[in-house]
Amino acid sequence: MINLHNISFKYPGETEPAVNDISLSIATDQVISIIGANGSGKTTLGLLIAGILHPSSGKVLVKGLNTVSPEHRFELRKTISIVFQNPEDQIITTSIETELAFGPENLSFPPEMIRKQLAWSMNFFNFSKHIHSNPCHLSGGEKELLALASIFTMAPQVIILDEPTCFLDFQGRRKFYNYIEGLHRKHGVGIINITQNESETQGCDRVLLLEKGRLAFDGSPSEIQETQAYKRLLKYKRKAAIPVTATSSYNTPNGETVIQLQSLKFSYGEESDFKMEIDQLSFQRGQPTGLVGSTGSGKTTLLQILGGLEKPLSGKVLKKGRTGILFQFPEKQLFSKTVIEDVQFGPQNLGNPNPETIASEYLDIMNIPQEYFQRSPFHLSLGEQRKVGIAGVLSTQPDIALLDEPTIALDSKSIAILVKVLKKLIAVGTTLIIASHDMEFLNSLVTRVIYLEKGKVRYDGTREELFYSPKLTRQLGLSDKIIQEYYDTEII
Repeated sequence: MINLHNISFKYPGETEPAVNDISLSIATDQVISIIGANGSGKTTLGLLIAGILHPSSGKVLVKGLNTVSPEHRFELRKTISIVFQNPEDQIITTSIETELAFGPENLSFPPEMIRKQLAWSMNFFNFSKHIHSNPCHLSGGEKELLALASIFTMAPQVIILDEPTCFLDFQGRRKFYNYIEGLHRKHGVGIINITQNESETQGCDRVLLLEKGRLAFDGSPSEIQETQAYKRLLKYKRKAAIPVTATSSYNTPNGETVIQLQSLKFSYGEESDFKMEIDQLSFQRGQPTGLVGSTGSGKTTLLQILGGLEKPLSGKVLKKGRTGILFQFPEKQLFSKTVIEDVQFGPQNLGNPNPETIASEYLDIMNIPQEYFQRSPFHLSLGEQRKVGIAGVLSTQPDIALLDEPTIALDSKSIAILVKVLKKLIAVGTTLIIASHDMEFLNSLVTRVIYLEKGKVRYDGTREELFYSPKLTRQLGLSDKIIQEYYDTEII
């Protein structure tokens, strides 16, 4: 049993607690979902339960052991494991094999058990052919899978999952949750799933809804439906876009080419199997384009090449205009002491006479509260960091905006705001290129879709033809990856 007694937690330098006076009991064999808006305290609560953070007041007991007591840490690590929001935060070794072995070795598992756990994890997560690969060369989705696999090798009694599938494609998410269901059903492992996706609460034993650090609801998935707190959370839930004709052109009226790729080849070196080869590819001014494909297909790599962050082995990348890029992991581009300083860095270095004014404007647009402006960006949740990162990119007013999974960890309100902002950019001629597994989001914005598979372009055409043509999606092997994910859209 996990018991929380009146716990509160306040980050250093903050005036308001991130978690405020929460008491509850959790059976170690329950499946629980924790939901709430960005900044509501979900991640902080997960870290408190795991014993990684210690409460400012109150206490957390896991099987009767106080999480703040040093003598209990080893037993706690054997009992509870957590997958962080950003998988890079827990990847520490230089090969997939040593990463998977690190946890059970530190828990003093017998060598034979370690070998057995590694063999199972490498096979299940499809790492068997890449055991010596460096994790830094994996895609965001593959890093997520590696973090998950490394947790499973430790065989904990309770697993805390903080947005565990946000970097995975549809098949990866479905496979993952099938395994989690089996792990709970066959072995009684408890699951605490922190998520922005309300559909993931169905089938769980219990839902916890947080609002501004407080517990607003604790009950079953069926009971939460009619609560005011839940209705507030889903106020901005997206609806499927209305289909339009598949024959519409995805080119803008003037058709001016702003990016052109010619005979491009790229790889991460001999230790990686990934190779990208693109003969010809161009993008027009004002053209919103979505990059889709399974985990590891090359979406992030292509964005980094377009942004000049990766250099192709051969071929040319020709561009017109200034480029801004949002990384898949937003904290990689946050570095200043305060949020406002971080966002004003770009305008200031571009010679804007009023960089703080511009920064404030874009933070307001992204619905970042003014009381956050003087906070450290590293004290924000992943969703808030992503919004600050988006504000920083857009404050430079780029001609070409490259966005890598911009909706990850965002609540429905934040996504609705982002869609509105990006539509305004499209209207003034900004070229958007967006890599995403979020088909609803892409369907609300893009007119063109490029489908990548193993570093090659398999499809390049209108979104309507791809999203609404079962025949084409079957030809491309996308029936599971796209159409089934796009569950609330009528396919015509």
